[in-house]
Amino acid sequence: ISLVNAGTIRDNFDDPYVTKADINSALPFTTSTLIKTTLTKKQLIDTLNWCALSTSFGKVSPGMMQVSGLEYTVNPDFKVTNVHILNPDGSIKLNLDKCDDDKEITVVYDVFLATGVAGLSEMKKDIVIA
Repeated sequence: ISLVNAGTIRDNFDDPYVTKADINSALPFTTSTLIKTTLTKKQLIDTLNWCALSTSFGKVSPGMMQVSGLEYTVNPDFKVTNVHILNPDGSIKLNLDKCDDDKEITVVYDVFLATGVAGLSEMKKDIVIA
């Protein structure tokens, strides 16, 4: 799955086979660096919960992330449920609500989420600032 802060993606991918050039056109910011790593279910849910809760602060950042390969419901109390990893055809591949907290998921996200926004500490695990 991929996670990007709100407003970062500026284009659509029409072809399911995405190239680096496609990514560069959709993420036009020179500071955008994508990270591929694993997060546990707990880390992912904590991140989604924080982003949902941030919308109640009257701020846009980080706000509701743009996601690919994932769907979820934000409840009135800003907790997420019905978290599903999707197959390319949109069917449910994995229902995270039925997984253990230590279940690992491969995730791609923009380094900005791990370094530029307070509250996303779960995503900082593989970031080394020199």
